[in-house]
Amino acid sequence: MLLTDEINTGFIDLQSYMTYRPSSPDIHIWAGHLLFYIRAYEDANKAYSNINNVNKNFEVLLYKVKCYLIVKDVLNALANLKLML
Repeated sequence: MLLTDEINTGFIDLQSYMTYRPSSPDIHIWAGHLLFYIRAYEDANKAYSNINNVNKNFEVLLYKVKCYLIVKDVLNALANLKLML
């Protein structure tokens, strides 16, 4: 099985899980991490932003900062860094 097949399977599994637990923060974290892994940084940030109380989740804020820095959006990276303090 190719890695791309595993990623596609992962997306399908995430979508299935999302229908059962749409408000679960875990699903958005997993989706964000999967999107981060395939270098879809803007989509990863969207997934992370769907998490309730995202401003209180240090791990998610750190990934959002990484995404913003990778796409050279320094202002949003700094804004999210400030939320971590």
